[in-house]
Amino acid sequence: MIEKVLVRRGYQLTTVDNGEAAWDALQVGSFDLLITDNDMPKLTGIELVTRIRGSHLALPIILASGSAGYYAGEEFRHLGFSACLQKPFPLDELLEATAVALS
Repeated sequence: MIEKVLVRRGYQLTTVDNGEAAWDALQVGSFDLLITDNDMPKLTGIELVTRIRGSHLALPIILASGSAGYYAGEEFRHLGFSACLQKPFPLDELLEATAVALS
């Protein structure tokens, strides 16, 4: 659903099946934004974001997760999320967070 909504709004997307594939894509491609869940195989969203921040890759990141409220807390502030969207979320919330992250 997220992919369909963003493509309809004119965004170009690259999608992957797991966190390790996301990391690999980030190593070879250029991206303006990462939207990730935390619950992914091979590498969780938090592990992925920790790698990204450790590599000093400047990239806005939106966490869209059923546990996003937990990750929006002080303990995870160092990961610098542009937004943490609690699933299920209204699609207009996703579009607004995307626009803000890319501005």
